[in-house]
Amino acid sequence: MHAKILAFPARSCRFSVVDRCAKDDILHPIGSSRLQCRVLTAWENAHSGMLDTAEQYRLTLEESMTFIAENTVLDLEPVLLCPQYRRAGTNSELDCIFLHGHLCIRALPSCTGACRSFALRSSGLPKEPEHH
Repeated sequence: MHAKILAFPARSCRFSVVDRCAKDDILHPIGSSRLQCRVLTAWENAHSGMLDTAEQYRLTLEESMTFIAENTVLDLEPVLLCPQYRRAGTNSELDCIFLHGHLCIRALPSCTGACRSFALRSSGLPKEPEHH
């Protein structure tokens, strides 16, 4: 019988993201805002603020969309919102190399390779983003 060798740090763990641990976000997504991408958080807050303003002025849907488009682009460049922002070159609106879903990989704690929360991925080794 051949033994299966698992990669370390625990890349075979379901919580592992580029040698970082996303357990807190996966198990407690509401309480993990400190792990979220600060650019996405700023964009969401700005968008919510613009929607509130549009509602206060009783703008139509079309007027609201124009208002939001004209006002949110001005001060929300990713590089101005996060000093660690690095372009990945994907041509998406937010293409930071540290973005994983809504999380900032740099905000996740390092994976120690062994912990009580280790849970083997059902699909074996992960399809992780490239290391940068």
